[in-house]
Amino acid sequence: MGPLLFILFLNDIVNSTNGPKFVTYADDCTVYTKNQNLDELIFRSEANQLAINNWSTINKLNINLKKTKFILFTFNKNIKSNINVLKIKDFSIDRVKNFKLLGVYIDSNLNFKMHVQHISSRINFSIGIIFRLKNFVNQPSRKILYYSLIFSHLYYCNLIWGCANTTTIQKLFVVQNKSVKFLFSPNFHNKLITNDIFFKNKILTIFEINSFKSCSLIFKLFNNKIIMTDEYLLNFIHISQCESHFIRSSNHRIKTLVIKNMYSKRNFIFMVQIIGTNYLNI
Repeated sequence: MGPLLFILFLNDIVNSTNGPKFVTYADDCTVYTKNQNLDELIFRSEANQLAINNWSTINKLNINLKKTKFILFTFNKNIKSNINVLKIKDFSIDRVKNFKLLGVYIDSNLNFKMHVQHISSRINFSIGIIFRLKNFVNQPSRKILYYSLIFSHLYYCNLIWGCANTTTIQKLFVVQNKSVKFLFSPNFHNKLITNDIFFKNKILTIFEINSFKSCSLIFKLFNNKIIMTDEYLLNFIHISQCESHFIRSSNHRIKTLVIKNMYSKRNFIFMVQIIGTNYLNI
């Protein structure tokens, strides 16, 4: 069965149960269930998984239960769950604190420290390759090396993990800075010329990459380049007369996000507000 036929074959899995949100990509399927009550959440999750299992049986598909895991996301420190498995008939789905989804490591605290550590190790490995090659290639070839071995890791899904706290991202910036100096600086130990290297070679820092991708997404949304189906984002990005930030040369508004805790400051909408205030005169 080809990829297209397989996708069509799985297309109606979203109708197997009501309530959860499905995110499918090729043969990967992620199911999200939310509830303020933990016991109710566990009950619904087990019921949803049972319905999905029944759907797969009817359609003569086998779910790889060994690779199926569940993770609990909560910012409420008062919730202490001892639930480590979900029961599906005679099978148990183990709870994990982190997992890799489409190349991004997601953890239960959503701090993305594991993913940043993973990227740092990949870039450090690439730096070793760059160190051996830089004396044998010219300036344009060095740029190609940077964008293929370094930038690709920093750019991929940056909107997802780029909201990590500054301390975590700073560790990644140190590695990026190291790679840029290895490639483009005649004097690696000179700490005063780092900003000049980024500017001269038109290279975005890890912080600027996140700002660029945030602005790019907002631009595409306001100009109908992409379709937004997420109800949470749609609640903040809309045309309204309520308290909001007005977008220059447009009737669109971004609803002001009230900051209640440290996690709110890492919210995508809050980051867009900060970017707009500093750069776009929102």
